[in-house]
Amino acid sequence: MREALQNNKTVARKRFEGLVGRFKCDHELFFKYKDVIDHYVREGIVERTSCDSLSESQGFYLPHHAVIRGDKTTSRIQIVFDGSAHEDGYSSLNQSLYTGPNLHPNILELLFCFQKNPVAFTADVKSDFLQIESDLRDRDFTCFFWTDNLNNEPYVPNFTEFFYSPTPYPPQQLKTSF
Repeated sequence: MREALQNNKTVARKRFEGLVGRFKCDHELFFKYKDVIDHYVREGIVERTSCDSLSESQGFYLPHHAVIRGDKTTSRIQIVFDGSAHEDGYSSLNQSLYTGPNLHPNILELLFCFQKNPVAFTADVKSDFLQIESDLRDRDFTCFFWTDNLNNEPYVPNFTEFFYSPTPYPPQQLKTSF
């Protein structure tokens, strides 16, 4: 991945500037968005990093935006990171990741096995992907622009955890969960 992926700092910075413009018109959105980022920092999901000093040929920046869910009471705002953003003529993060073999069980076989026993157990893993720490060498590819104050220059945090599924459910997540 490291060799094939071209830095997309310009695209991500331009998208972030558009987001800041939206925040300047909607301060309430900014403070809710900031609360989510602050939560990521407190939980150790995100860290301030030295990505600020990445050369133009290293790393990858994730543009992001808000999805507002009026039907939710606890997490009305979700931040979506765009792994498909890229410079013209270059690959995106999503295109560069190895998806691995299909480890999903056959759903029909799973349903038949589920009915065999009188009692069934199910579980939901909280923050599924956030349970997997990302390799230090890969963190330069999970940078994004952020600011705690709309009047300040942005800084560049990155993810310390495997933060989302940019490709169809990756093998490391399936192996960890099951």
